[in-house]
Amino acid sequence: MEYEPFDSNMMSHGDRYSNTQAHTEVLFAEVGASGLVSRQVFDLANTSGFALRRVDVPTNFTALNQLLHRRPVSFLVGRASPDAISLVDSTSVLSAYFPPLILVHEGPLAATREDKMRRAGVAALVDQRAAPEVLAELVERLSRSWSWVRIPLGRIDVASAIQSLSDMEDELCLTVACPHMMPLSSDAWPALKACRGDKRCQGWYGRLYIRNGTVTWAETPQEKGVAALATILALQSGQVLCHEVFLRPAGENVGMRVHSALLEAAAHLDHRSAGIPIPSDSSSSAPGSSSRDVELPEDDFVEFDEIDDDDAGVPQPLAVAPPVVPHVPPKPAPPAPPRVPAVEEPPASGIERALRSVKDLQGIAVCDHQGWVEGVAGQVDAETVCAVVTMSTPQIRRIAALMGMGDVRQWAIGGKEGTVYTVVTPGKTIAAVGNATHNPDAVLRLLQRHQNDVLSP
Repeated sequence: MEYEPFDSNMMSHGDRYSNTQAHTEVLFAEVGASGLVSRQVFDLANTSGFALRRVDVPTNFTALNQLLHRRPVSFLVGRASPDAISLVDSTSVLSAYFPPLILVHEGPLAATREDKMRRAGVAALVDQRAAPEVLAELVERLSRSWSWVRIPLGRIDVASAIQSLSDMEDELCLTVACPHMMPLSSDAWPALKACRGDKRCQGWYGRLYIRNGTVTWAETPQEKGVAALATILALQSGQVLCHEVFLRPAGENVGMRVHSALLEAAAHLDHRSAGIPIPSDSSSSAPGSSSRDVELPEDDFVEFDEIDDDDAGVPQPLAVAPPVVPHVPPKPAPPAPPRVPAVEEPPASGIERALRSVKDLQGIAVCDHQGWVEGVAGQVDAETVCAVVTMSTPQIRRIAALMGMGDVRQWAIGGKEGTVYTVVTPGKTIAAVGNATHNPDAVLRLLQRHQNDVLSP
């Protein structure tokens, strides 16, 4: 399940590409087949600034899911099954969630079979005759920072996430999944049961398609249209994923502007009968538990009374013999506590050193360009901050392009309650939060000065 580190000075079996320039590394995996991504695809991707690296995958289905859940794999490639019963030859993959699954097929596909593949989660279908050029184009699109934005649900609800993402592209697909959804499933997508918020759930997700600010299509495994959108809105925990590469459904089953569609779905949800479950996630806490902080009692300290015997003997006149004073033995001192050897604190990490150096910051998070958190220090909700920064990056870059500002790589957004700082580097994004300030530029310059510390181990 491990893979070799990328070596830009060697190439073997087409798994790595020899490259001496700085390229963005893109991980991918082939499932159910091998050799689908040819050397020509590696060459075309390299000219676009991406260094492809093939990840070895286990044959065990559970181990494969665990690998994809841990590793930032950008896309999967498989061969379409001839009988369309399974998505990938020689595997038990019946539906896919993430990463985007690209299937290579031979010859034309019927429209009904293509739609079945779409509903099963296939992101793209590629004819083998045009595979190298089409795959190279897909690699470039899937490697962009806004192609695979992930927003965790909790502090941000589904409706807010949909509204925020709806204007990122002219056309996009959003999937909304419960916390139990795994990358690949051995169950067909229509068989996925609605999440009831416990660990017995085998995973569930719905999807909606947006074009030019209009929700064109919404569906869950059991519903379509506004009813499906209402079920999607009811999900209280999980995540929203934004797709730039996807198969499009034929026709429309919603056909309303995003705001109107959300209002209609909310009204539908309010009037839904009590027998329809509203998914929620209660598995994160045991019954009867509380999220309130528990105040631990302070340790009891035993106080030892000391005897003051300074007045034990009182001076008497010389003619009178001093009285007999009984001898009171001194109270033994309490035993000394056992000596605890000093424990050396581990050296601070690079991101912690940077946080100490930039005094006005409360916390720093590091993520890749898809929003996956890779490091954090201080007081910051890393998942939320990284998701919001990743989500807003394309819009900020578009504004910069319209204003003729060129490639913007760092910015600060301040308000009365605080300030958010962003520094974009090749392959990584640094997101930091701090107090409200009248001079965010100075803090941003300090953060940029310490970015090597933030990105170091």
